[in-house]
Amino acid sequence: MTSQKKSLFSRSVINLLLIVPTLFSVVTQFICLFEQEARAAGRSFIKLILLLIVTTTLLISAWFSALAILFVYLTSWNLSWHLSLFIILILNILLLIITLLIISKVKDDLAFPGTVRLFKKES
Repeated sequence: MTSQKKSLFSRSVINLLLIVPTLFSVVTQFICLFEQEARAAGRSFIKLILLLIVTTTLLISAWFSALAILFVYLTSWNLSWHLSLFIILILNILLLIITLLIISKVKDDLAFPGTVRLFKKES
């Protein structure tokens, strides 16, 4: 009986000793995978920023073109160019106000309202 207990104990110790290198191997593989994915995410983030810059530039040029077309259209109705520019200014101010209202509504979601509510509830 004691020989069986000794062999069971020695097998348990051997199994425990063999699990340590396996555990280190798994942790090392996980760290390597995390590093590779972090590098890929960084490269993708830089590409995304560059694409956003290009998109913003194209959008701004399209907006300027639309405003120029509107200016020509308004002056073709025999409106003075002062009045045409004033109408374009009012249009831009209205769009700015609409954009600011949308930003103020979206901004509330950036503050993690559910998490803040949960922390306030627990306190």
